[in-house]
Amino acid sequence: MKIRKGTIKDVEKIWDLEVESRKYHKKLTDKKYSLLNKSNIDKKARTDFIKDYTKDLKKKARKIIFLVAEEKGKIIGYIIGIDGKWDWSDNPPRALRIWDLEVLQKYRKKGIGTKLIKELEKISKQKGIKFLSLNVWKKNKPALRIYTKNRFDLFSHEMIKKLK
Repeated sequence: MKIRKGTIKDVEKIWDLEVESRKYHKKLTDKKYSLLNKSNIDKKARTDFIKDYTKDLKKKARKIIFLVAEEKGKIIGYIIGIDGKWDWSDNPPRALRIWDLEVLQKYRKKGIGTKLIKELEKISKQKGIKFLSLNVWKKNKPALRIYTKNRFDLFSHEMIKKLK
């Protein structure tokens, strides 16, 4: 297994990981919040995903760190984050916001997610980034475990309310 920088050509290949993620998040999501969850996995959803990720990678190329884990030419995991500034500070440090971390189900619990995080940390430090941040769903226990294991601290709680 090797980790390398992702390319626009890889976007189509990470759709399989996205499908797994969408199915899993659909199971985790309370009915009242189902509108907040991308759960479509049809042809249109695939086309939209590829189009949106490709556009973002082209538009924000200097600000995005996109890494893939590959085994025998197959992408089995990826992590993507965007470089920016921490908004809630008078003297904002550079912070990288992790958009997504995915590992195919059959490759989980083999250290791949941790290797992706560590490589992202290494590149971030080289770029002068001081903090990594992310959002993780409260019910996503596997994600909470990997981030805790990799020494992420609970810093805030995102609160949400459905209006009737």
